[in-house]
Amino acid sequence: MKDKVVERGTFNLDQAAEFIGTNHTTMCAIVKTPGFPAFRMGRRWIIPRDALIRWLNDRAAERAEL
Repeated sequence: MKDKVVERGTFNLDQAAEFIGTNHTTMCAIVKTPGFPAFRMGRRWIIPRDALIRWLNDRAAERAEL
């Protein structure tokens, strides 16, 4: 992964997909999940890095409780 991507405060779809290890198509589906921390700015999705990490940790914690 490129160091610049890791250091960013926000991601676009492709950067977020690279960060979590998925592809663009899957990331498009994920951003439409209710409660996912992303918003549109014009035609672009903006995903705050820290919010994405919290969201991932919350999903992992939910799965651990099952």
